[in-house]
Formats: sequence, C-alpha cells, structure tokens
Amino acid sequence: ASLRGLLPPQCSPRKGQRPSEAGVKTTESLSAPTSGLSDLTYDDKVLPGRIRLLIHKAEELEKKDVGGKSDPYVVISYETQRSETQVCKKTISPVWDHEVWVDISENGDNQITLELFDKDKIGKDEKMGRTTIDVRRISKQKKLSQIWDNLIGCKSGKILWSAEFFFDTMVQEEDITNFAK
Repeated sequence: ASLRGLLPPQCSPRKGQRPSEAGVKTTESLSAPTSGLSDLTYDDKVLPGRIRLLIHKAEELEKKDVGGKSDPYVVISYETQRSETQVCKKTISPVWDHEVWVDISENGDNQITLELFDKDKIGKDEKMGRTTIDVRRISKQKKLSQIWDNLIGCKSGKILWSAEFFFDTMVQEEDITNFAK
C-alpha cells in the first residue's frame, strides 16, 4: 500500500524526485513560522525583478576537519551571478548574516542554488551540502523570513535564510548592492 498522502509532506517523495532524495525535507516543508498552505504558493512563471537574499546561519553541519570542526562558507549562484559568504573558522554552527541582491530576468531560471563548502588550506574545498530556493515562491509571497532548509548531499545540516522580492520598478538604484566575487 502507498503511504503517499498519509505521511506529512516532508516525508512524502515529490514527483520527479530522485529516489536518494525522497526522504529529504525541502524548503516547502520547513517554513517557519508556517501559516498553512499559503506558504506553498508559487507564481506560474519567473517574473522580472530583484531578490534581496539574506543568508543568516547554518546548524548541525558535518565535522570535516581534524578536531571535529569545519571552516564553512556558502556559494550563492543564480544563472551567471555568483556570490560567496565569508569563511567562518572552526565551527559547525556558522553565522554569516550575508546579504546579496540577485537580478531575476523574466522567464529565467527558477532556482537560486546555495552550496556549502569547508575551506581547506591544502587541496580542494570539501562540499558540505546544498539546497535550492525557488524564485517563483519568493515573487508570489513577496517576503519570506527565517526559513530553515535541510541540506541535501550530506549527512546533516540546515541553513537559515530570508528573501524579499522587488519588481523592477520598485528598486531604487542607491539601495542596490551588486553581487561580489
């Protein structure tokens, strides 16, 4: 017998999801505070504008370095835009409070990608997990505050973010901070 519809949304596999991610909680199921189904609404298409994205912090990250800590940072990417947070040294509960503006083009990609890495002095930085944020959800709801997302592609970890959508006509030039790095 199928359990689809009987389990809470965070436990049910989503259509088109890979089997390895079937039990992974996604942004839609981790909204906090939640006010019901209104948190799950999306625009039909990607609308043009700008998103002010705040990467607050992460918790329960994997211990990647000797000594049981990590040196985590986040890479934020959308289409050709890319930004990085600062590296937080020797912690598995980093606080960044990093703000970035993301330019959204009409009918562009519908996902902003957040990838966490452990900074290593020697060799390639290690992946610590990732998640995506749907721009259509942000444009529909205009503002999402304090959203916890579980990371995928790792054993543990979650990231806290907020976002606000501005239509092109609402953004003042002096208020814009461009992508860095």
